[in-house]
Amino acid sequence: MGFGFVVARFGLFLREWALAQRVETKPTHGVSIWLGIVLVILGIALNLAALLRYRRYLDQLATGVLPVPKARLETAVAIILGGTGVAAVAYLLFTAL
Repeated sequence: MGFGFVVARFGLFLREWALAQRVETKPTHGVSIWLGIVLVILGIALNLAALLRYRRYLDQLATGVLPVPKARLETAVAIILGGTGVAAVAYLLFTAL
């Protein structure tokens, strides 16, 4: 969530810095704010999913059942973050050209 906040505010920081330096900039599309929001929402969803998983694990341990490890949550997070990273790189390459 913290990284998403940094990404969302980085675009604002760059605009303010350019104004302070009196550097002319190209108009922006506001992608950093949306990418940051997506990362914050992903962080919230991950925290809630981890909480539910932890509670389920504790309930299974309390009943004497040894939980079987599953990597669905980790796999989903890795795929989403990988896709977000690829989209960010594509955007940066597209705007740099």
